[in-house]
Amino acid sequence: MNNLVLSSYYLPCVSYIQQCVNSNSISIEVNDNYVKGSYRNRVHIASAAGILRLSIPLEKGKHQQQPIKAVRISYDQNWQRIHWQAICSCYNHSPYFEFYKDGLEVLYQKPVNFLADWNMELLQWLLNALKLKIPIQFTADYKETPAEGVVDARNLFSPKEVPTHVITYPQVFLSENGFLPDLSGIDMLFNIGGADMAIKLKQR
Repeated sequence: MNNLVLSSYYLPCVSYIQQCVNSNSISIEVNDNYVKGSYRNRVHIASAAGILRLSIPLEKGKHQQQPIKAVRISYDQNWQRIHWQAICSCYNHSPYFEFYKDGLEVLYQKPVNFLADWNMELLQWLLNALKLKIPIQFTADYKETPAEGVVDARNLFSPKEVPTHVITYPQVFLSENGFLPDLSGIDMLFNIGGADMAIKLKQR
């Protein structure tokens, strides 16, 4: 079991959640600069047509060279409604969606100003769905090299890369797409449930 420092991601991928499941404590890095094209404000879920990529709009021009904790979400469009409708459309027929939908829907009805705060709320919701009691906090400052005993997992995950060790499980659109690896943790949660997901992710 490790003490981890991780980047702030929107409904993070399965391999990210696996790191969380196998940790003693989690620090979310919010003092590094926003990185365009990362998972910080985007998520991949499964649709009948393949991977559906959803992105949170940000206040234009105000996130460049800013720490992630200062990046503000834009509400020029009702992106929360759009994302929630997409999630419902993709997972309405998954085995466990009905069990978890009400708790997640509440979050999509509550505007949050800062991206890091939004990402934290969703990560905490996911870990609660897995019945995990892992201490989680924001970093106080940026450290190029984490303290002794802390594993640096801030740059392990990218939308452009698939991990070498892929965790498989049943998916709603398996017959249409084949298995789609390392989607958002909600894909695994809605398909096999929190108890089985936690067990499977602990099996390294």
